[in-house]
Amino acid sequence: MRDELFVIAGDDLTFAVDCEAAGSAFFLPDGTTAELILHLPDGSEKRMPPVRTENNRLIFTLKSDMTASLFPSGESGRLFFCVRLSFPDGTSQTPLYRAPLLVGRC
Repeated sequence: MRDELFVIAGDDLTFAVDCEAAGSAFFLPDGTTAELILHLPDGSEKRMPPVRTENNRLIFTLKSDMTASLFPSGESGRLFFCVRLSFPDGTSQTPLYRAPLLVGRC
């Protein structure tokens, strides 16, 4: 994945996160949950599960209404997101921590 994501407010954004350890893909054990955590400009968080999982790949989608509402006053801006995995044994891992998401306007 690139170092940052970019979306035009009002467009859909779909992206994938590949789970790897030491440069090799690792497959998520049964019972593992994943979530995208958006850190919103007002200080709150929005949490979303992936729309699907394919082997070691998590696919997330932000729909157009969400990308349009990320900066409600209509400006462009930057926010950050994390991806967190929670394993059946109670441990968790955050393979993506505070990655930037840039929201632009046409």
